[in-house]
Amino acid sequence: EDTLTTTTRDSPSPSEGRDSQIIVRKPDVEQAPDITLPARRAQDFLQATEAICRANGLDEVLQALLNITLRQFGAYHSWGALRNQPTGPMTCHAGKGRDGRTVELSEIKLNEKINQAVESGQFLLLPQVSTQIEDEKIRSAMIAPVIDPTGCFGVLYVDNAADREQYSLSDLDYLMLLAIHTAAILENF
Repeated sequence: EDTLTTTTRDSPSPSEGRDSQIIVRKPDVEQAPDITLPARRAQDFLQATEAICRANGLDEVLQALLNITLRQFGAYHSWGALRNQPTGPMTCHAGKGRDGRTVELSEIKLNEKINQAVESGQFLLLPQVSTQIEDEKIRSAMIAPVIDPTGCFGVLYVDNAADREQYSLSDLDYLMLLAIHTAAILENF
């Protein structure tokens, strides 16, 4: 079974457009499209892993991840939640906008997709989102559970505004690598 799935919704929820599409990456399936990354992502990954490894505790790891995703993905909003163990409640959560303001989970219209990603362990790309947040049109979004073979240590959400290019499968692949790396670090806390 392929790890790339496209879903089109016939009856959208208020936070989704009529033709909204969701691309799902399933890392535990044997046959899948190759992960491809632009060469610049090697330097991005080096900077990200250094920042994550320097962090001391969940709060610092999450702040590092928010800063990384805002910068490296040209994000409009970045939000995340983490926990020390692969099960139980998320003990640390925070969000930031590109303007530096705090973003709450309740402000993210795709929060049910965030829950879906955590429960299913699937990485989601929504390449065309028609959600209005503070009169800004969100172009696309990505959701990545922070997972390893033992379970889920959290989740990352990133979206961008209409003034940016939509996120691609390559962007989701890179976010997936960041999330998996973060899970490996958190498992050893």
